[in-house]
Amino acid sequence: MPNKPWQALATLQFYYQAKTVYQVHSPLAYKLISLVEDVDKHYYFFDDFAEIRQQVSMDSTRITRMDFGTGPLTNASTTIRRFAGRAALPKSRGEAYFRLMTWKKPAFILELGTALGYSAAYLGAAHRRSAVHTLEGDPFLANYARDVFAKLGLENIAIHPGPIEKVLPSLLPQLPPIDVVHMDANHTYLATMEYFRQIKPHLSADAMIIMDDIRWSRGMLQAWKEIIREESKSLAVEFDQWGLLSLNAPVKESIHIRSIPTQWKPWTVLRSI
Repeated sequence: MPNKPWQALATLQFYYQAKTVYQVHSPLAYKLISLVEDVDKHYYFFDDFAEIRQQVSMDSTRITRMDFGTGPLTNASTTIRRFAGRAALPKSRGEAYFRLMTWKKPAFILELGTALGYSAAYLGAAHRRSAVHTLEGDPFLANYARDVFAKLGLENIAIHPGPIEKVLPSLLPQLPPIDVVHMDANHTYLATMEYFRQIKPHLSADAMIIMDDIRWSRGMLQAWKEIIREESKSLAVEFDQWGLLSLNAPVKESIHIRSIPTQWKPWTVLRSI
């Protein structure tokens, strides 16, 4: 279980260290942050996905979760709508992923942790020529996500069910260079670092890594910090609960930025004039 007091402290520290887009000087960082924050830019897919969210919110199907995502395997009974309310990708973050992919136009995307299929749907719908491969340990969720993709007409997403620790090593040699990785699986330091070390040799030169729940625990934040420290000439941007790492960025040396929406620090607009 997450440590709530630690999470609150980590979020407060993030707030004090974070900058708004008006304080960012790197052109690439400015572009990425602008894409994430451009909430006024609307796409038809967002309306389609809103219908999916509505259907899921009313789904009282009872399931027994095979939860690999928080460390050791645990089983717990819940309903789809309760699980979605607790663990589904937030709307704002999913739409941010979509806008990033419309700009990045990746040929190949790898995701660890499908859950209900929300994040894979946003990633795959933005550029339909992208091939998305997503891994999920819970067989029920894998089937549920497959239905979500079918309802949305997303034929470019392949699901690989089974424990990621077993599926990933055999899958990676079969894949082309990976342009985007979305990491949202086992939320422990050791598992996250092991996933990254296995994936790293298979990344394309300018790959983008999206890491969810970086402030879920001390271990997740530590893993995120170590991953970005390992990469030279990279650009890392933190958006409170998730991080974005762009490899081989057009920078003289690695840059690490904590980004916060302008409305949370409105005085930075005046300082930029």
